[in-house]
Formats: sequence, structure tokens, C-alpha cells
Amino acid sequence: MAADDAAVSSATEALDLAAAVIKLSRLAPLEAPAELTTALVHSPAECVNARVERLIAWGERRQPADAAYSLASAVCAAVAVMATLAVTYSELLVRVHIATEWLVR
Repeated sequence: MAADDAAVSSATEALDLAAAVIKLSRLAPLEAPAELTTALVHSPAECVNARVERLIAWGERRQPADAAYSLASAVCAAVAVMATLAVTYSELLVRVHIATEWLVR
């Protein structure tokens, strides 16, 4: 799914990729399912269907959402680092002072 997102930058490209996936899926031979299968195991046809449906429903909103998410996580990480530094700053100064005196001796 991530590879599909990386390969597609417009609705036209999404439809072209969906058509290519369908054509390639027709070339592959169908394998008989194992005798003991569970409901949690998806067949290759279901995976292809999911990819094609996702590509057909592709929208321009997907691309900026990833950038907004990474920007929000970067801001959260920066705030967390600054808060940690603010809480432990006085202890950090004491430790640096002790280390500096030890190095000078």
C-alpha cells in the first residue's frame, strides 16, 4: 500500500496503476487453497481487490496528510525535548560544573 502511494501522484496515475494491477493479476496462475485455512488468511485475490479499490478511491488529500502528520510529530518531539530540558536544566548545570572542575584538576 505504501508503494502504491509512493508511485501515484494523481488520480489518473492511480487509475493507470489499478489497470496494470488487474492485468498482471490475470497473468498469474491461480493456486488451489490449502485444505486447512483460517478466516484470518486472505487469498491473493482479496489482496489485489483491496489494492485496486484503494487506488480507485485515491484522492489528492492523501499526499498532504502525510506531510502534516510528520510536521505534527516533529513539533511534538521538539516540545517534549524543550520541556525535559526546562525541568532538568538546574541539575544539568550542577553536573556540568562538577565535570568541569574534575577536568581542570
